Amino acid sequence: MAVCDGLPGGADPLASRPIVFLTAVQYDDCLSGRTRRLADGLAALGHDVTFVQMPSVRSTARRVRRLGWDAAAPAVRATGVRVCSVPPLPLHSALHDSALGRRWARAVAERVRAAVPRPESSAVVCSTPWWLRVVERMPYAALVYDCIDHVEVHSGERRAGLYGAWERELMERSAAVLAVGNNLRDAIRSSGSAPATTPMYVVPNGVSRGWVDASPAAPAELSAWTAGAPSVGFVGSVFEWVDQSLLRSASELLADHRFFVVGPTRMGVPTEALRGLANLRVFPAAPFEAVPSWIAGADVCLLPFKPNRVTELADPIKVYEYCALGKPVVSSIPCRVMGEPAPVRVAGDPTLFASAIRQAWQQDSPAERESRRAFARGHTWEARALEVRGVLGEVAAR
Repeated sequence: MAVCDGLPGGADPLASRPIVFLTAVQYDDCLSGRTRRLADGLAALGHDVTFVQMPSVRSTARRVRRLGWDAAAPAVRATGVRVCSVPPLPLHSALHDSALGRRWARAVAERVRAAVPRPESSAVVCSTPWWLRVVERMPYAALVYDCIDHVEVHSGERRAGLYGAWERELMERSAAVLAVGNNLRDAIRSSGSAPATTPMYVVPNGVSRGWVDASPAAPAELSAWTAGAPSVGFVGSVFEWVDQSLLRSASELLADHRFFVVGPTRMGVPTEALRGLANLRVFPAAPFEAVPSWIAGADVCLLPFKPNRVTELADPIKVYEYCALGKPVVSSIPCRVMGEPAPVRVAGDPTLFASAIRQAWQQDSPAERESRRAFARGHTWEARALEVRGVLGEVAAR
């Protein structure tokens, strides 16, 4: 992808512009992968960056109890990113287009305006159509939609139509659209969701540079449970696109292996299929900083996804994170980066999936581990931040 790192002669159209991320997560959330890493990376490059957190009734209540009524005031983190919290809107998706929702959107836009220096000159990067009604009321110089997944990841199946309409309107307002992969870009183009004249850029996901070549120790509780047996791990969100039946079948077929799952779950997604087996254990979600240790505790890492529209268009961050630690990866779906296959074994049938796991463990070697780390070195968040900076620079220069 062609990016712009400033204009000829050294002029930088982005230098004086604040960058605002409207996000789908909390800054400190264990799920804050892409948006937080890009925000941190752009702040490290010297930009003024504001991270507007997805509001949450529960997290707002916790902040107020812990910090008092000033909890929502913007706070600059050690990374240099300004984190802005906004008030939650109960039943938010249903109420966005109501009179209450419009009042809420105006109040949120004013809070962001107050938090960001020179907001009228800002470059806004929006990663979910949930923010559309706020975007309509915000001052900015340029808007970029960072399309990180199929819209159902944000909405769930029940509200996909509503979110799809918001997404189309958001893309009509955007000066450029980012997509995490070729499949997602092509799907957007073929659907006509984005205007034909809107530039689209593919900026895949990545992994923090510090993870590559790291050698963290596995958590003691995991080492005690695996007890020297071959360990097989899925470290990620147990949401509706995770094939729990496939995980269970593989565990049953490989009784001499120890399987583990660690990650958050989503309300309404049952996990009973992951219970009741002697060699399969579900651990609580770990903070993001602890994820490398959990990956380090696996001999083989998994991407057990259902083959559907969501996973077809995804660019799983775990591919990069697993490879950064040198781990062999077995996936139930093909994984490609910029059209090229990622270094994973692909098998969808339960028997073939289990066989691929055993082979991945038995055939792993120092050379294979180094090859996977080399793949990860080519896909760091630091490099992705430069790519996004280039896109924002092009947009700002128009």
